[in-house]
Amino acid sequence: GFGATVLAYGQTGSGKTHTIDGDGSGILARVVQDLYARLPADMQVCCQFAQLYNEEFLDLFDPPARLAQDGSGNIVGAKTLCLPHAEALLEKVREGTSYRASSRTAMNDASSRSHAILSLYVLEDSSISACLVGKKAPAAAQLFIVDLAGSERVKRSGVTGTQLSEAISINQSLLALCNVTGALVEDHGRPRAHIPYRDSALTQMLRNSL
Repeated sequence: GFGATVLAYGQTGSGKTHTIDGDGSGILARVVQDLYARLPADMQVCCQFAQLYNEEFLDLFDPPARLAQDGSGNIVGAKTLCLPHAEALLEKVREGTSYRASSRTAMNDASSRSHAILSLYVLEDSSISACLVGKKAPAAAQLFIVDLAGSERVKRSGVTGTQLSEAISINQSLLALCNVTGALVEDHGRPRAHIPYRDSALTQMLRNSL
């Protein structure tokens, strides 16, 4: 199967979260509904939902559980849900989103302070039990839907203290993502020899689907 990533990228306050969520009519709902409509009878959709806050993964399906990464960048120990229909999955995502870190800045009344990553896996029925106990299961396909925290100029956002640390972490991980995507197409659309995935926890996680 294929691995793919959908990214919502832009300055804080530019509408990324609305593009992904759209009050139930954004990219997320459309993708999930279409995925279930096309799902073969012998396969299931399983998902994990995490936020990357200050370069640390937190489980949005099991807050405030902290998550580790293995040597390949995969999240270890995340709560995995295998749900029977699209609305059940979307309801769980809405519930998880309520735990996402956000705060008010001079540029945005509800600024996301973390990257939110929904991982969707299409699995054969025989692989489900391994996935549910946290083992790496062979996915027929995987899709990451990522609502990135917005890039921000500290002078304009007026952040200090904890918010300043958050802004620095956000901007560093976004720079790492830009460097990786640039390196993947640098040589006339072909990747260069070294791709700097390890510069950020975000790019390590997404490396198989970028």
